[in-house]
Amino acid sequence: MKKTLSVLLAAAMMLMLTACGESKWVGTYSGISASGKLLSMMINDDNKVVYNSAGEIHNGTWEEEGDELRLYFDGSVGEEYEPLMVTMSSDGNSIIVDSESSRWKADTYIRQ
Repeated sequence: MKKTLSVLLAAAMMLMLTACGESKWVGTYSGISASGKLLSMMINDDNKVVYNSAGEIHNGTWEEEGDELRLYFDGSVGEEYEPLMVTMSSDGNSIIVDSESSRWKADTYIRQ
């Protein structure tokens, strides 16, 4: 009985540690750009991000900076716009993707 309980406790601890290790940002998001394009973004737990703008795929990386995520695509999304800055809604169901460039129109994505 003690051995079974120990195994169950160890499994529960591993599951909790695994869940805690994943970033709150990880997930798939979608939306429509200010110009009417279908957008999606897949933020992976390995600091990789895939940005899909109306079928045009851009692979990049992300890093967390405070309450914000910064996305880098080696200029493929638009050198003047990068890094893209991402903030999350208080309920965690949507993100806003913005840029320091005044030419970028902020887009809102909904978690899928």
